[in-house]
Amino acid sequence: MWTKKSSPPVVIEGAVYEYHWYEHHGIGRREIKRKKVREL
Repeated sequence: MWTKKSSPPVVIEGAVYEYHWYEHHGIGRREIKRKKVREL
């Protein structure tokens, strides 16, 4: 079964991002995407 996961907010070069991906037990992570949440 695929599960949607996300990371806690991460600060990179003055902006806050979150990472989102799908994970399957035994297969691993797929479709890792970085989403910009806001500017600092």
